[in-house]
Amino acid sequence: MFSPHYFKHAADKAHHLTGVSDSALAINSADSRGQEQMHIHLTELYRPARHDIDAAAKAGNITDNESNWVNAVIPVTGHDQSMTKNTNPNSYRAWHTSSLDQNFFAKVHNDIAQPKGTDMSHVMILVVKDPRGGFDVLESDRQSGLPAGINNAESLLYKIGGK
Repeated sequence: MFSPHYFKHAADKAHHLTGVSDSALAINSADSRGQEQMHIHLTELYRPARHDIDAAAKAGNITDNESNWVNAVIPVTGHDQSMTKNTNPNSYRAWHTSSLDQNFFAKVHNDIAQPKGTDMSHVMILVVKDPRGGFDVLESDRQSGLPAGINNAESLLYKIGGK
């Protein structure tokens, strides 16, 4: 599976965001897109989500080992459409990587979707900077048996300019 390093290209544009201290890159599953167009959201990470991701990293629950990614599941709290904090977090598989210079679509396909028998159209991907250095990559879906899985990243993002 070949595709350009879309996340790296998008991250290179993050400096254009004004007033954003914690940028996030996300792709929703095809199942949850309102239009038939894949696009990367480049926006701000929801603060309670940042807290949960940092706590999981501190506890050692975000794996550095790509082959363990499929089993490294963390809870992350999102929000509803009115920006009210959800009471129940969703589950995400989480992997820490030192670089964006790789094909995350291929990683998700090879490490999660294919072994779990899930089509890539059902997964969402979120990439955020890790304060320890590098990046945390989160994947979730509703097809692979992930408890409290979700097929979009909207609840983890602050939308800038309504987009």
